Amino acid sequence: MFAFSRQFAPLILAGCILFAGFLTSAYAFFTNFHDRDYVALNAKTIVHLQPGEYKIFYEYNEATNKSGPLALMSNHQNGGMLDLVTVMVDDGRSSLDLAEDTSDVYIAKRMKGEPIYRFSVEQKEAYGITLISNEADLQGQVRFAVMSDFIRVLVSALKKWGLFFAAAAPLLLADFILHIRLERRKIVKTRLSIQP
Repeated sequence: MFAFSRQFAPLILAGCILFAGFLTSAYAFFTNFHDRDYVALNAKTIVHLQPGEYKIFYEYNEATNKSGPLALMSNHQNGGMLDLVTVMVDDGRSSLDLAEDTSDVYIAKRMKGEPIYRFSVEQKEAYGITLISNEADLQGQVRFAVMSDFIRVLVSALKKWGLFFAAAAPLLLADFILHIRLERRKIVKTRLSIQP
């Protein structure tokens, strides 16, 4: 029993480290990922955010209800939705810097969301998000949401898991070398036993 546990000790220890890394990464992902909070148009919405990267998305109220917003955006071909909506984010003391962003989309329940702005949050607190539009038809056809930058949160969680993998790698290598030596010993013993 002692020989068995000694033989597999590096593998067991590496497995424990990898499992702990998986749990840590999953916890980091789910605590840092902020799912959609819908933001009112022509009003200020208070949203509680954790430190991280966020994007402001817009989505059509119904999967088939695209003709109105598309017709509106065709008159503003330079920026599309950026020309139709003014966005401000503040922490109660000062406004945050916003950057235009049209990099990716999300699709949930046949609803397609497209980003218009991204911003960074340094502290956990309440933030005010104000969206203003003079287009009367926009409110009934499009809704807006703030959401974590999914890719950055995922990459950050994978980096944490990578640290645990780096800690487990020497143990996996040691286990591999140990098994090679044991197999060689078995081969030598087998050869010796069949020799007359």
